[in-house]
Amino acid sequence: MFTRMTTMTNSLYDLSRNNMNSNIVSKTLRSLLKTCDVKVMAIQKANDLTKLPLE
Repeated sequence: MFTRMTTMTNSLYDLSRNNMNSNIVSKTLRSLLKTCDVKVMAIQKANDLTKLPLE
């Protein structure tokens, strides 16, 4: 999971897209499998994505 997120983040930076942390977190949550939809919704509702760390 962490490797997948790191690969995606590095690819975005390679394309010279300087995304904010919240954009990277949002893209990571969207990339999760459909079986994780309930958990993703819980994370989005419980946390402020602009302050959520990538770790």
